[in-house]
Amino acid sequence: MPFYLFKTDTKAEREKLINFLKSIRVNDVVVIHTLRQKDLLFYPEEWESDGPENIYSLLNSYGATVVNELKTKGSVPYILTYRVQRPDYQVKEVIGDLTSEIELVNYFELPRREGNTQSTIIGPAASWENFEWNSNELEVPNDNESISIYGVNQNGSEVKLFDAFTQQNQDLRSINAKEYPNLKLKWSASDSLKRTASQLDFWRVHYTGLPDIAFHPALLFTKNKDTLNQGFPLKVEILAQNISTKDMDSLLVKFTVIDSRNKPVSSYTRMMPVKAMASLIVSQTVKTNSLRGACKLFIELNPNDDQPESVKFNNVAIVDFYVRRDVRRPLLDVTFDGKRISDYDLVSNRSKIQINLVDENETLLLDDTSLFEIKLEYPNREIKKIYFDQSNVTFTKASENTSTSQMKL
Repeated sequence: MPFYLFKTDTKAEREKLINFLKSIRVNDVVVIHTLRQKDLLFYPEEWESDGPENIYSLLNSYGATVVNELKTKGSVPYILTYRVQRPDYQVKEVIGDLTSEIELVNYFELPRREGNTQSTIIGPAASWENFEWNSNELEVPNDNESISIYGVNQNGSEVKLFDAFTQQNQDLRSINAKEYPNLKLKWSASDSLKRTASQLDFWRVHYTGLPDIAFHPALLFTKNKDTLNQGFPLKVEILAQNISTKDMDSLLVKFTVIDSRNKPVSSYTRMMPVKAMASLIVSQTVKTNSLRGACKLFIELNPNDDQPESVKFNNVAIVDFYVRRDVRRPLLDVTFDGKRISDYDLVSNRSKIQINLVDENETLLLDDTSLFEIKLEYPNREIKKIYFDQSNVTFTKASENTSTSQMKL
């Protein structure tokens, strides 16, 4: 069915709509509806100012009356159906307000000898069982009808598997569900004499379905913090539920952290099998030592179709979090025999040197000797590197109880 869009902002644009409506052929069924998006109007309060022949007068001549309410209601939803120069056809209208959704149903006959209707996509299935259908013939034996069944593969391509059969039951066990996880039905009917179609009572496909795992954050979702200091781990828990009547095998879960530069880092975890209607808690701890700024954690159930599943749209959860960068530098405190010295102070050649590195960040710990380098410069300008494995060097790393790293030599 063709459709056309017309603006009605100006008189010239409204004249285009009027001329189009007057050019429609006799017996054609016409559906008119208004369209409003956000603050865009179609200015019905101005239509009557166009003169004796305007949109209102034209639609009134076709039998419309409710349309006149647009003069006072303004740009609200409105639908009209009529048939050109067919007074026997019932004119129907419906109007709404600024917040309502409206619909209109009308019926008309088409003088055709044959027609068909198609089903929506059926499946996916783990295995196919059988098909059954029934119809009501208005004139026997003038009515002819048949069913065709199409297989839909993983790419969405349709292949006719059963062509134009009339029996009311059809065995589907020969269909490979891995090759054709979905089916589509087509019902064809014809009546060359009286042109009255049969009435399809029902059609049913019996099959074994697939499991469906989905996140259920309404039952359980926890996040320790929205904003974290760098080094403080993000901890997330979310409930996943098998909302089908079929059991799932061991569940693969993919975790992907996207940093502020859109760089992804992924990891995988294999979890326990999930029985029908059973639940499990998916948890993850994200280290933030190398993160900063706005980040995201993507959690995906059953990634890359690890096992067959009915739908995938409910398999991804996105957790936003922000990492506050550690910008404050640690404080370095050096003492000789327990005393702090200044430049050119004299010290013993057998002094005990203690170096304390204090940082306010209690989670981004300075606990690795690779983060430090110690050198001594002698009076003759010779620089000697001190190694941590020397017998006279002691390193005490920072811990969760203290944010101080200590070196003695």
